[in-house]
Amino acid sequence: MKTKIVIDEERCIGCTHCMNVCKNNVIQLINGKAHVVNEKHCDVNGYCMQFCPMNAISIQPKEKTFCVGDECASEIDSELYNWPVQITSVTANNRYLQDSKLLIAADCSAYAYASFHSDFIRDHVVLIACPKNDLTHHLLEKCTQLFENVDFETIEVIAMNASCCSELLPTVRLAMQLSQKNYPIYERILSPDGEVFE
Repeated sequence: MKTKIVIDEERCIGCTHCMNVCKNNVIQLINGKAHVVNEKHCDVNGYCMQFCPMNAISIQPKEKTFCVGDECASEIDSELYNWPVQITSVTANNRYLQDSKLLIAADCSAYAYASFHSDFIRDHVVLIACPKNDLTHHLLEKCTQLFENVDFETIEVIAMNASCCSELLPTVRLAMQLSQKNYPIYERILSPDGEVFE
């Protein structure tokens, strides 16, 4: 995954919170605005994002440009811009969650579907889960907490066509009920060979 920290200069108010929490001295204040000045030392963990009161910091994919003769094309390595992705590691304080399109995906699904990034992750915050390994009750508690404390635009669930994944959607639906929220939920089921069942 090749990503970078990007600071929206128009939103930045120069509060220095991001600088204070960055242990690698990646960010400096220049002309009253935060700037990434030491990108090679950035671990891209998104910790600085959580302390920005203006939501001016984001993680975005790096672009590569390939040229053959006079023809050039840009290739984006990854659509993933949030970190962490394991749902059990995320808290409602993660600023990238607010007003996002949330994708809750079975962790096996990205391996089964070759174009997972471009077809599913794009324009979404993705959190991965395994109903079998995360234990359904723990996953239920985490989803309920997120739904109670964060406003989402939509919620999409991608599960595998396997018995171990059968509780993912019911768990998300029960969490929605317990949180007393009513977000639109969309579901896709993937087969191990990458076929999509709508």
